[in-house]
Amino acid sequence: MFRSIIYSQISIFLIWGFFQQVHAQDYPEVDLEFRTSFQIQTQDAEYDAKTLKFDDGKEQTRLGFRLDRGNVNVRGGLGEAFSYRLRLSLDANLDESGHADGTQSSLEYFFVEYRVGTDLDLKIGKQFVLQGGREGMNNGLDVYRYSIQGERIQDLYEVGLGLIQEFRFRGNEVPQYGVLQLVNQPQGNGKSDQNLGYNAAWYGVLGSGLLEPTLQVGFFPKKSEKPVDSCSDLKCLVPEQLISAGTRLNFAEAYLDLDLIHGSYYGISPANKSIEREASTVALEYRIDPKTKPVQSPIPFAKWTYDMVSESRLNSAFLDYRNEISAGIEVYPTTDERLRIHALGAFQNWKVNAGAFNQYLLNMGLSARF
Repeated sequence: MFRSIIYSQISIFLIWGFFQQVHAQDYPEVDLEFRTSFQIQTQDAEYDAKTLKFDDGKEQTRLGFRLDRGNVNVRGGLGEAFSYRLRLSLDANLDESGHADGTQSSLEYFFVEYRVGTDLDLKIGKQFVLQGGREGMNNGLDVYRYSIQGERIQDLYEVGLGLIQEFRFRGNEVPQYGVLQLVNQPQGNGKSDQNLGYNAAWYGVLGSGLLEPTLQVGFFPKKSEKPVDSCSDLKCLVPEQLISAGTRLNFAEAYLDLDLIHGSYYGISPANKSIEREASTVALEYRIDPKTKPVQSPIPFAKWTYDMVSESRLNSAFLDYRNEISAGIEVYPTTDERLRIHALGAFQNWKVNAGAFNQYLLNMGLSARF
């Protein structure tokens, strides 16, 4: 009851301010993000010398085209105090019924941001739960290979409230940002009842732009209702706690991103039993970042990720760790950088309870911003 009153009062306040600013409305900016790729994936035929991975004893190869990303982005402002942003995902399952928060999976985010004071913003609506270190803060169009936890975290768009405080350290004029978020508990696998989660983050710049650190802590208490669908993958389990830290180390024409992520997850196994997992991730990415325009391509990049799951109550095979190394190049065929062609290769070493196997990937694609 108290929660409903608070939400109602804030909503009335924002709506009143919205109409006060309509006369100063700016035309919205609309752009389209698009990425499609062709991928070849090959897995070893066996876990070890005695245990076959596939019944026919042969390695398995999959290949095909993918629509990795298709988004419509809308942003605009209403006077100096109000701004809004909306993103629709064109590659989501449009036939899926709405979540318990009343939104479709195709609506990644839609929020209104209000400048409360000189250095304080209030954000209300569906927004990204700031997590995942530098990997989580990057635009998904610029990330070709996520860590396992990073892939789960990139989908954390939830309805709620956010406070963004801008501040400065003594002797450092570069702004820092502190964020507090009160949002719905992540959906996970299947619909469930609503419950609130709490997330806090800090990100900024140190050392005259040399370091760009981030620190995020999120707590999402377990729901009283169990998840509906069975699942044994971190990508669909429900996070209960997330702690992530990262930093970007800037060089003259390149940068190095380092991320550390730890998460606790829960869900229902295919055997209809409750499961819990603890996951830890280390990610390191190096990328050439030319400062001169137009960009002289090709631009190389490389990434290493290590994901480890330390607990599971599943009786069937479960992920123990995944070690991945990937590298590739980007080519910009136009001077405005709206089009981008990429090619990358990746090697993965998986350890599961039945043994270990290797996996190889080759990915080529086209990205565009219109």
